[in-house]
Amino acid sequence: MYKKAVFTRSTMTQWVAQILASRMFFALFTLCFVTTLHAQNTLEGTVKTDSLSPNARCTIVIYDKDDKPWQSLACNEHGKYRAENVPSGQVRVEAKAIGHVSQSKKAFLFGTTLMQLDFELKSEAITLKGIEVKSSPILVNGDTTTYFVSRFSTGREKTLKEVVNNLPGVRYDEKENTLTVNGKRVSKVLVQGEDLYQGNVSTPMENLPAAGVEHFKVIDNYSEYNVFSGFQSSNQTVVDLSMNKSMHGRLRGQAEALGGLLNKANARGSGMRLGKRMMTNIIVAGNNTGEQTMKPTDIVNINGGYNEMLSTDDPMASIRKTFDDYAMMLDYRENIYRRNNGMASVNTVASPIKNLKILWNGIVGTDCYRIKSIDQYEYLGGLTYTDSTHEQQSKQHFLSNIKLKFSNQKNMELMLSNRSYLGKTNGNTDRMLQGLDIDELTKGKLATINNTLTWLYRHGKNVFSYHADLNLLINNHLYRFNTRNASPLFAPHLRSEMKINRLEFAGSAQYVRRFAHDYFVRLALRHKLQTFSTTIKGDSLGTNNPFIEKPLRFNDNGAELSLNKDQGKFRFGLGGVLHLFNIRSSQQLKLNVSPKIALAPLFNITYRASMMHYIELRLKSTYQPMSQNTLFDGPYIADFKRMNFSQIDNILAHTTELSAMQAYGNFLKGITLFNMVALSYNHNALTYDYSMLSPMISRAISRNASGGKALTASSMIEKKMISIPLNIRLYGVISLARSPFFYQGMAQTSNSSALNLNLRLKTFYKRGFNGELLAGAAWASSKSDMLNSRQNDYLLSAELGYIANKWQATASAGQHWRKVNGTNLGYTALRLAMEYDLNKHLRLRLVAQDMLNLKQRLMQERIVDNYFTGTRNIHYMPGNVMVGAMVTF
Repeated sequence: MYKKAVFTRSTMTQWVAQILASRMFFALFTLCFVTTLHAQNTLEGTVKTDSLSPNARCTIVIYDKDDKPWQSLACNEHGKYRAENVPSGQVRVEAKAIGHVSQSKKAFLFGTTLMQLDFELKSEAITLKGIEVKSSPILVNGDTTTYFVSRFSTGREKTLKEVVNNLPGVRYDEKENTLTVNGKRVSKVLVQGEDLYQGNVSTPMENLPAAGVEHFKVIDNYSEYNVFSGFQSSNQTVVDLSMNKSMHGRLRGQAEALGGLLNKANARGSGMRLGKRMMTNIIVAGNNTGEQTMKPTDIVNINGGYNEMLSTDDPMASIRKTFDDYAMMLDYRENIYRRNNGMASVNTVASPIKNLKILWNGIVGTDCYRIKSIDQYEYLGGLTYTDSTHEQQSKQHFLSNIKLKFSNQKNMELMLSNRSYLGKTNGNTDRMLQGLDIDELTKGKLATINNTLTWLYRHGKNVFSYHADLNLLINNHLYRFNTRNASPLFAPHLRSEMKINRLEFAGSAQYVRRFAHDYFVRLALRHKLQTFSTTIKGDSLGTNNPFIEKPLRFNDNGAELSLNKDQGKFRFGLGGVLHLFNIRSSQQLKLNVSPKIALAPLFNITYRASMMHYIELRLKSTYQPMSQNTLFDGPYIADFKRMNFSQIDNILAHTTELSAMQAYGNFLKGITLFNMVALSYNHNALTYDYSMLSPMISRAISRNASGGKALTASSMIEKKMISIPLNIRLYGVISLARSPFFYQGMAQTSNSSALNLNLRLKTFYKRGFNGELLAGAAWASSKSDMLNSRQNDYLLSAELGYIANKWQATASAGQHWRKVNGTNLGYTALRLAMEYDLNKHLRLRLVAQDMLNLKQRLMQERIVDNYFTGTRNIHYMPGNVMVGAMVTF
């Protein structure tokens, strides 16, 4: 801003002299000022290590004159770094690398200095006169914890999942395909810092060779965007795998084939190649033993189940939405007696030019299975009947995820991505119901196309970003059944079809400003538009329905403002999101949204004594529109014995959750402790009103309900003995819930409780005998004014194994007891496995699963619902005995 000068009368000479003098002084001052503030100082150099590979990503941290971190950057693959626009004055430059002693150098910069500082880091493992002094197997540096994998390996592990559970505080759940560290879920597994699998956790765990992984790095508060370096506002935890030298420049992998009794077979192969500009992993698998090669989590993860954008949003909300969209294709059924399935996937990362990265994942899969059961049902109204079922299902999947990422490595990043899914399902069921022969047919098609654009720009302490999503979903579901003989209960031919089309656009503009060393402010503007229609056509109770279509247009506009502290022991995030909701339609609407305006708080407080010792308190409130398959007019045939109706008046689901988490780890003593408590309340949620239209046909009406509550508390303590390789883990969880529902229009409440305890003891001797003991117990109960149920489960299993130089063998036995409302059920399983290494590339294998049930496995289950009970006699997949070989290359 300039002010007008006011002059008094004076001589022309004096006036000119004053003007010239002032201009000369101003020009000199401006030159000095600009030179000081906008000095083009540059620091560059090379970091050399005596043992670490170039891809280990050495880190450079530049400290200002007050010895506060000014900038942190990673060296390239050749160990070189370059930092521009470094402030003038004295600076300190520190070079770091995992497994090496850090080194610091001081420099004085002025004007346009170009200074080169080189470093040579020494390894923490030193050899003195034949005595090896090893560094710690675990290193903690800020938000990064590094495990040296070889220190936790017995030497016989083939895949990464076999060695991961040996790491303190780390657990991989094969059934759920989840990886957790100190109780916190891992959202991504990186390879050499690259998101090769784009959020898919199970693929690297089950396919990467254990011998090829050198470091297992756990990174807290992770963001894949470099411009956010210095802003610890993410709640994501990721794992970065550093591969050893043997994995570079060549194809490495393994192939396995097994075959045996009753024509059982299992084959699997994977190969990886790490190059300078390209990284590729190919996986092929197939079997008829019942093991699923393509799991529901594969579909969720490759479609961006976890938020990839750095934000304070709940990543699990996206997971729930994805599960809802893909419900028709997600299938993790265990009650099958025949299954043939297979898959092939390609995961690749390429850098064709300096600042461009291309990531692509593709999966093709097929799954065919059969189900056979005899079920007996008892309804509250007195109806009882027997249902004999033979079902066949066939599903095909194709997924593609491509991402282009451009970065100038200074202050700008641009990312474009496309995720596509095509799925098809066909099912046929033959039923014998009280002498009535019924044939059912189901067909489904699902197509999703998701396009995303993310742009980020950093200017000093300011970060600007824009994120946009354009998503298209087309979901068709056809159901038809025929009765082969006359029946007074059912029409001879019924058919219904539901089609959902949804187009969704979401945009978010964000500004982040750090105004102090410890604090920053986030401001974001958001817009979300959903245009969807639910179409129903077909029959209803023997009469033809007209073509019913309900188009809806839902808007969610809002703004976020939050203050965050992300440095020091005490950290917090305080703020809120203001939402403006509305819904429109070209037809008369019975639906609405309430509230029209809502403020969702953002609140989290953390006290972090160290990386492995912290307490966190978090409050979140979420608003989400209900699923489109619950918003329709007119009756819809769900199956041959149930009709669905909808009476939803408020489509806005609202949930508030308060959670507290505490974690403590002491690696020197081998102790890990994790505790969490979560309390949730449903202000508006979906529930159902059940009633009977006829003695055999029930009616389920979608309705709004509030007052649902849930309390969950979990605790895990793990002790890794120092004197002997023994791991002891005790885990427990208790949950209490209150769920509203309706029966024949009357409001009801179901109160449920559950307690789960697990104890696991396991030894990790590299040679000789090893054992594992697992004991578990679960108690669950549900009580309402209509029905009460209790279920107790007990599990006891033991495994004994022996590891020699070239062979190993394991034998395990397990017993499962279940008691449901006084009915006792049980199941015994025996397993045997033997392996022999002919050489370092060829391993012979013998596997025997469930040896007591090689021909068939018939199990009984009890079902207790809100208005009926049932007993199911189900044929499960029988056991198998197979021999084969594994080749490592």
